[in-house]
Amino acid sequence: MQAAVEYGYYETPRQIDLSELADRLDVPRSTLSYRLRRAEATLASTFVGEMETIELAAGL
Repeated sequence: MQAAVEYGYYETPRQIDLSELADRLDVPRSTLSYRLRRAEATLASTFVGEMETIELAAGL
């Protein structure tokens, strides 16, 4: 995920596509896609969990 950020994968528009990023990292495209999806899911779940905790603490 760090490399994806550094190479501009998450920029709009993207500065690099998944295939190019996989080539630079010397990993299969499918592996990179899987790893990024897992990392994104973890971040999203963590973020949502933290927001729920904040809302509960605030009485919302």
